[in-house]
Amino acid sequence: AKSFASACLQISRMFGPGANNTFDATIGTTMGQPVGSEDCLYLNIWRPASDEKNLPVLVFVHGGSNISGYTADPLYDGANLAKAANAVVVTVNYRLGILGFINVPQMAQADGEESGNFALLDIEAALKFVQGSIAGFGGDPSNVTLSGESAGAVNLLAMMSSSRSAGLFHKAIEMSGGVSIAGNLPARTVPALSPASASLAQGQGILASLLLADGTAADIPAAQAYIATQTPAQIASYLRGKDGNTLLKVVLAANLNAANPIPDGKVVPVDPISALAAGQGLNVPLMAGTTKEEGKLFASLLPSLSLAFKPGWIVDDATRFSMMFNNDPEAPPKLSAGDILDASYLPVTTPVTGFNAATGLITAALF
Repeated sequence: AKSFASACLQISRMFGPGANNTFDATIGTTMGQPVGSEDCLYLNIWRPASDEKNLPVLVFVHGGSNISGYTADPLYDGANLAKAANAVVVTVNYRLGILGFINVPQMAQADGEESGNFALLDIEAALKFVQGSIAGFGGDPSNVTLSGESAGAVNLLAMMSSSRSAGLFHKAIEMSGGVSIAGNLPARTVPALSPASASLAQGQGILASLLLADGTAADIPAAQAYIATQTPAQIASYLRGKDGNTLLKVVLAANLNAANPIPDGKVVPVDPISALAAGQGLNVPLMAGTTKEEGKLFASLLPSLSLAFKPGWIVDDATRFSMMFNNDPEAPPKLSAGDILDASYLPVTTPVTGFNAATGLITAALF
């Protein structure tokens, strides 16, 4: 009851847990490797040190592009927030990557027409727990605010776009998320979701890659022919029988690890923005925004904005992590912007071409 459960299984990256389920030096040595566990569906609860009851409840969903992240990240320690807000604070783990979002129709059929949006079902299950149990922690189940940042905000909005979450939360705060598909947006902006057809192609690619990797099929046509001979229950059993670490390694090698809510018309509407506009989602108060310098997380996207832009970083993620982790903020600075950024972005305050202005374009596109 006093320690964090494992992070959900994921490929370690800059914002992952490393080998020890916390922010430590092993993040720099485990990048690109599976970390965490499939035994991860737990939540964490903090409340003020008082006897007060019927406190407001804040449920927070972490970010990480829906492929990484963990509630044991020290950034998400809820103690100070519970004290400052005089509220019960809950943080939630949910399945990540293709374990959280996979569009394989045979698996959905085997599940009785359920959706491949497993991560959203995890968050829904946590909210149902809050409704049934939070009063025991002094929280008011009729005053629940769902909040999330980045992928957490995307997931929150996907849940808002459907009436299936009615009654599970009553207010929402999203930071740096969206549920637009490309058809909702003007040019040169970034849709949050891809159509279900894209995730369907990804799911088929994952299934074929696994069959090739374990020797069941010799090539893609043979894999497709084999799939056609299998029942939905057999395909579902095959996928669920795979060791999670092995599965993620195959998926990463095939460059199929991207994940986000699937607008499948079951858990998530085919066009969530249109569903919200038509009043088909949840009519709850929403505070929406984007973190001010969101684009600085995504300097690698700069060349996609203009041929004049070079990749932002001149060091790899492991080196960049080491620079940050080993930095002593109390000591005289040993690093400068030039140690991490391409010279074309310096000084960072230069109008138009400086790093601040260039990444500001990414922030605007994401917003």
